[in-house]
Amino acid sequence: MKKGVRIFLFLSIVALLLIPLVLSQTDPSAGINDNLGDAKKIVDKVQNVSQNFNSADTAKSYLRQEWEKVIAGNKYLGPVYSFLTSKTVSLIFKILFAEPFALSWAFLIVVVLWFYFQGIINKAGWGFGLKDSSAILVGVAGAIILAQLRLYRGIVYIFGLLIFSPEAWWFRALIALFMVVLLVIVKALSNVLAARLKKAREEKAKGVIEQEAKRIEEKKKGEAQGERTVK
Repeated sequence: MKKGVRIFLFLSIVALLLIPLVLSQTDPSAGINDNLGDAKKIVDKVQNVSQNFNSADTAKSYLRQEWEKVIAGNKYLGPVYSFLTSKTVSLIFKILFAEPFALSWAFLIVVVLWFYFQGIINKAGWGFGLKDSSAILVGVAGAIILAQLRLYRGIVYIFGLLIFSPEAWWFRALIALFMVVLLVIVKALSNVLAARLKKAREEKAKGVIEQEAKRIEEKKKGEAQGERTVK
């Protein structure tokens, strides 16, 4: 599997996630497809019901559930949503990402982080001399292990606390920015490490080739010297 194929798979998954996710997060009053004509009624219902909720999270969860019903009943998005929430696909998501499919930005970020760390581990394996297929398998295995350790979910949770907590938001924003910069630095260091490992491997291979060429040349000289001695 080449890098382009991996990027294609990543974009395909993101596209499948964004179609229903964007619809679930969009304000229906801004204009919705005719096939989602029930959206206005649902929003009105949510506005009435949410007044009785004790927290914004509960209201948001209720709104997401109502949107899921609308999407599931849509003739275009319904089959896609049913496929992504089927038992088989959900099991695959749980194995890969340690998360079931959900119409949430948290799940989308988990998927993005999965591909991010898979790429880093893949490049590190390639830098250590693994073939493309072996490096990709190592990257996938490493990304799955990190997912099962709940690393991605932990990052999402921390970012949520840092960004959306109303208390000392500026301090949390700085920490969130620091974490983003840290991820970028980790990526850059992995690129540098992979490049240096590749260079060291090439220099080693070049040295072996030069040594072998020298040995062959000395052997030829010895054979030529032997022929002259015989004559």
